[in-house]
Amino acid sequence: MPIQVWILALAAIAGIIGLAVLVLRRSGAAASGNAELPTEWPLTQRPIFSPEERALYRQLRTALPHHMILAKLPLVRFCQPEDREELRYWFNLLGPIHVSFVVCADNGKVLAAVDIERPSRPASKRTAAIKLAVLDACRVRYVRCRADQLPTAAELQLLVPASGDSQRPAVPGSPDDTTAQRRSTLANAVRNGAPANGASSQWYESGFSHDSFFAPETQRDPFDDSPRPPAAGAPNGAGNRSWAGQSTSKFNPGDFGPPGDAAGDIVGKR
Repeated sequence: MPIQVWILALAAIAGIIGLAVLVLRRSGAAASGNAELPTEWPLTQRPIFSPEERALYRQLRTALPHHMILAKLPLVRFCQPEDREELRYWFNLLGPIHVSFVVCADNGKVLAAVDIERPSRPASKRTAAIKLAVLDACRVRYVRCRADQLPTAAELQLLVPASGDSQRPAVPGSPDDTTAQRRSTLANAVRNGAPANGASSQWYESGFSHDSFFAPETQRDPFDDSPRPPAAGAPNGAGNRSWAGQSTSKFNPGDFGPPGDAAGDIVGKR
């Protein structure tokens, strides 16, 4: 009998302690929003780009002078869920993930995304899978490159092809079209999978109330003026697709695992 009493007493004490901890945590979370601001801010500025990112940014600016290049853009900044009931789920899943650079048309529409990966610090398979799925769903072309083997300006110029070669600005020091470098993975991938339609010149404004992942302004693509396809059935050519061509030393498919997850692989839709 005394043993049972002690067991019950210990269980009651443990329950009281657990309840107290829970109450303290909730009160602390509630008070955090009303906490006083610090009197000193021991912070300092740091560079946005690493040396490799700075080099690739310059290459992108040289290759695509008529496009906007944005850095470290979160996925939630240019995608939104179709079902408002799942906003929190998708925000929690996608919120921490960003891409190194995005290439935008003059109206702000994202056309392509570029990631830099260091061989010593590859992205997790989960993060890579999320990026591939999101960018494919949003019809954004995607390329990954090694930090020590960046693509040339001529190759990046083919990532967002113009309607004709005559409209593509010249890149100083770019190789001739007949060189082997022109037939690299990135060049062949973009040339074979380029969309035919051009970008609209009209700006798309998010607005104050709409500039949020939690306030999707429309259920259809704001940049797409074509009629909305029927809900049943997927359009031809939908789904993940790899346009990686014959690799050279610049983009080695073995550097980042199996095909479909290799440096230079481009995933998107026609």
